[in-house]
Amino acid sequence: MVAELVAIVSGSRENRKDIWIVIDGIDTCEQGGLTRCIALMDMISAGGKNSGDIPCKVLLTSRSEPPKKVIRKRSVVSLGKEAANVNEAIRLYTIRRLHSSPTADRLGQLGFSLKAVTELADEITLKADGMFLYARLIIDYLSKQLFRTKADLRDALRELPPELKGLSVNRSDAPYCFAQNLDV
Repeated sequence: MVAELVAIVSGSRENRKDIWIVIDGIDTCEQGGLTRCIALMDMISAGGKNSGDIPCKVLLTSRSEPPKKVIRKRSVVSLGKEAANVNEAIRLYTIRRLHSSPTADRLGQLGFSLKAVTELADEITLKADGMFLYARLIIDYLSKQLFRTKADLRDALRELPPELKGLSVNRSDAPYCFAQNLDV
């Protein structure tokens, strides 16, 4: 079924484009599910090797190093030593999102100065702890909620709902990326 979906999404043979599949947090799968998921991604990404098949690239990400059995014969990129660069990229992304409309307008109505917005971005970056998705979800959450004061917004940031807290498991582990058919 997934292979058929890839074929439909890629378009006609004349207009085919590469398809990228990104699965974030693969380490949260149970071992049996992880094995089946990787086998399925192997099957889908291997299809692009024939001239008539759809080119498909797969990226699996994990906060912890996967079992050696799972990653054999795959390209692995460890971002553990790049934590400072990843955090700076998240910080810049967060600042950009906070300065864009309508979020910037709402923060202005609450009395946030440019310096206060930058400080808020720093808090979000610390909370995200190297996870872009987590930073994005925090910003989305804060931009959709109604706050009466700056203090309300900051309190909401400190006391995130349980749905967002679940994303920050294994914070001490270095993030890893697994690439298949990926030009690294």
